[in-house]
Amino acid sequence: MADVFLSYVHEDAVGAHAIERALQGFGAEVWTDRKVAPGEDWAEQIEKRLADSDVIMLLITPSYLGFHWAQLEMGYALGRSLDKGVEVVPILLRDAVLPRFLNRFSVIDARQLSANELADKMRAFGSAQKASA
Repeated sequence: MADVFLSYVHEDAVGAHAIERALQGFGAEVWTDRKVAPGEDWAEQIEKRLADSDVIMLLITPSYLGFHWAQLEMGYALGRSLDKGVEVVPILLRDAVLPRFLNRFSVIDARQLSANELADKMRAFGSAQKASA
């Protein structure tokens, strides 16, 4: 499976970390802002990882949509979606109205899924992407 960037807000950290662990269990390299080392420029690290990731997962909740840094990450992901081999995967974690610009992506509705069920969907997604390459 590909390198995955998880875009989330800290209010949703429990769900994000569960998804991170499940994806790692399937062999994905997952990056979150928790991997920024003390003293590192966190904004620079986030931009670098967004630029290097094959899959950008947007963990959508009302808090996420209202957070300015998440909006920047969504914009960056939208730009990267035009690059060959880059996939943007919006994941609806809680009830929220998706921004119109995300309508072009297939959304995973995870409101009723466990982290492992969601990771299974991501593994299937990764396998389908490899088969179409």
